[in-house]
Amino acid sequence: ERTLSFKIIYHHIRPKVNEVIYEDGKVKVETIPMKHRIPTCGFKFSELPHLRNLKKNIVTQYEIPISKILDIKEGRDYEYQNKLISNEKLTLPPYKNRSYAYCTDTAYSEKIVPYIKNVDILFHEATFAKGMKDQAKLTFHSTSEDAALIAKKAGVGKLIVGHFSARYKDVSPIINEAKEIFPNTFSAEDGEKHIVELVREK
Repeated sequence: ERTLSFKIIYHHIRPKVNEVIYEDGKVKVETIPMKHRIPTCGFKFSELPHLRNLKKNIVTQYEIPISKILDIKEGRDYEYQNKLISNEKLTLPPYKNRSYAYCTDTAYSEKIVPYIKNVDILFHEATFAKGMKDQAKLTFHSTSEDAALIAKKAGVGKLIVGHFSARYKDVSPIINEAKEIFPNTFSAEDGEKHIVELVREK
């Protein structure tokens, strides 16, 4: 009998409701109810607000002690030689909070749009080409057109489609169909390094 070298902890979730299931001060994870034959949910990962960034050499220029750095990053001004230095002179705006939504095993459903509004990257299944819309409805899956319409309605930055049916040896037609509606579409395939680069963008 094989044993694991780590402990598995199960957390029960309610797939029919949208709720926060994890938060640690840097990232928040919430569930997104999907439309499927069985209760299924997607997930949205959102970075929480970043602190402001100190300008280069500003610490030495104004002799800022370590004890004051956090205050400045949080937006406070700094007193130096009896003069108040505004925070704008000390810092640069914080990095953009990035967000990613993962939505698969779902039929077309505009109910998810409010939950994924304006995310930077959306992964949405495109199990079938648009010509198989009836099969998609029957199996509670989505077509290339469905995924692109959701991305467009939600105003996302980039769309990654995947969860392709095994019947497709070449998924380029699915990608092209989605691009007709949402040009900034990419495929989720093993070995596609550009997806990693998309996630790393600020």
